[in-house]
Amino acid sequence: MTALDDARELREASREAHEAIQDLRVAMKDGKQLLQEIRTAAKGAVDEQVEAAIEAAVMRLKEAVEAAIEPATAEVFKRFDTITDTLMGEDRRSRRQGKPSVPEMIDERMHPHRGDYNG
Repeated sequence: MTALDDARELREASREAHEAIQDLRVAMKDGKQLLQEIRTAAKGAVDEQVEAAIEAAVMRLKEAVEAAIEPATAEVFKRFDTITDTLMGEDRRSRRQGKPSVPEMIDERMHPHRGDYNG
């Protein structure tokens, strides 16, 4: 083999190497683009899963709050009914115990000698 043949062979190898480098650059560009598409798709899937998990947690919280509000509200109404009965003189427990009702106490306070008159 002559120096000219060696130079041709070297030139051919160099050309093939340049083509291979160009092919690698194209493959790298395609790979980066594919990686970006995968990241975008994965982010979308993760966002959907996170959103679904948040919605489920909010619904569970809402149900728990509603479940807690109902008995608490009923208890408040019951307490107000008891207070109303007491103020209106309809408190059965105090009546059974012989205690005067709130209206009777107010009346006694306003008219202290009304019940003392024996005609």
